Amino acid sequence: MQRTILLISALALLACGDAGDSRGDTAGLTGLTGLTSVTGATGVTLGTSGGDSTPTGGQGTDSDGIGNSTGNAETGAKLDIPGFETEGAGPCGEFWSPAAQAEIFQYIWIANSAEGTVSKIDTRTGVEAGRYRVAPGESDPSRTSVNLFGDVAVADRAGGITKIAAKVDRCDPMLNGQPGLQTSSGPADVRAFGDDDCVLWRTPLPGGDGPELHSAGPRPVAWEPALGADQCPADLARVWVGWFDYPQQTGHVARLNGKTGTIEDEVQIPNWGVHKAGPYGGAVNRDGDLWVLGWNTGPLVRIDHASLAIERKEIPPPPSGAKFYVYGIAVDRNGDPWLAGEQTVYHHDVLADTWHHIDIPEGRMRGLQIDLTGRAFIALNKPAGLVVVDTMTRTLLNPNVALPGALLPVGVSIDIDGRAWVVDRDANMAFTVDPDTYEVKLTVGGLVTPYTYSDMTGYGLGLVAQQPVG
Repeated sequence: MQRTILLISALALLACGDAGDSRGDTAGLTGLTGLTSVTGATGVTLGTSGGDSTPTGGQGTDSDGIGNSTGNAETGAKLDIPGFETEGAGPCGEFWSPAAQAEIFQYIWIANSAEGTVSKIDTRTGVEAGRYRVAPGESDPSRTSVNLFGDVAVADRAGGITKIAAKVDRCDPMLNGQPGLQTSSGPADVRAFGDDDCVLWRTPLPGGDGPELHSAGPRPVAWEPALGADQCPADLARVWVGWFDYPQQTGHVARLNGKTGTIEDEVQIPNWGVHKAGPYGGAVNRDGDLWVLGWNTGPLVRIDHASLAIERKEIPPPPSGAKFYVYGIAVDRNGDPWLAGEQTVYHHDVLADTWHHIDIPEGRMRGLQIDLTGRAFIALNKPAGLVVVDTMTRTLLNPNVALPGALLPVGVSIDIDGRAWVVDRDANMAFTVDPDTYEVKLTVGGLVTPYTYSDMTGYGLGLVAQQPVG
């Protein structure tokens, strides 16, 4: 009999059944076993407080410099989705439509690190639809991760993790104690922490950013896929987050309840290494295992979603003699991690337990993301631009896609239409790049020291979640 295989894109996901309660039976869920060593740490209950505001940020402009506040940006899928032979309707197929897909994954979440906020930007228009504080006091947000229902988790290097809902029907209209829904409408409407009904919870974690402090604050953050036995996304996903105890040279990784922010598991990784930042970037595979990377020279660590067992991989230096340096991380459709370094892209073949290296002529590279066709888009410094690599053939496609106006690209993500978004810290901008022509289609200004290089749109999670099933 011919296998039945999913005929949907990496982000063509819609919930099956009721998504409103996390207390039901978790039997048959991928990545939802092994709930051990419950610590009892709980997310903060947000109280009522007054609002405040920040100066208005910029709106998106297209390649001709025309503002896109009226929504005239290009729409429609940019990539040809690979088709699979099917026998009958695939799992969740009856729930999927392009409109539903776009509604869930229409935003990119970019942290304004110096301002202590995160921006929610419509990827089709470039308009900033909301800006949110992530903590009641001083904060330093960086990594963001989007789950299969569009919610974002924001890691705060000053010490904490915060969850924000993208869709109004997932916000809590009574959270701040006032009737009706109060939430940010854009960069000029930033509410005090606790006054925004879409900022659902915050869990304090050890913070700091230096050897003189007890620990280096949270950095890697990644939602697990949490697929049910029917392969539909289940609204029971947990979220991984990591930080560093510098004096003890011990990495810490916790897994939190996605509904409440309660820490359910915590793993300690001793003898991490000498660098003050410790766990630095993270991404999951389809099972919900976390791959977490250390900045500079590693290590690369996998934490099993069920047993919480730790598998440590020492990263081999590039044979070309280029500087040994790693920074960004993403996982491809096969579950293999890819790392970006100074002048080298690293690929770890999990099944063969081997390493491969791809040299580029100039460096240094930072964040990266992989699209449905297997192309990796990587932020490039010196000169500022974008590197494109074919992960299927492990070949360099373009050593430097020019980004006019770019100063220091840090992170890359892929949007619902398959375009690459590049976040530039020093230019306070984000660029949208056509994956085929490399044309800059959209620019977004008004950001404040944006420093995000994780899965800002949920595309990376959708990529690993939607494997052929038969």
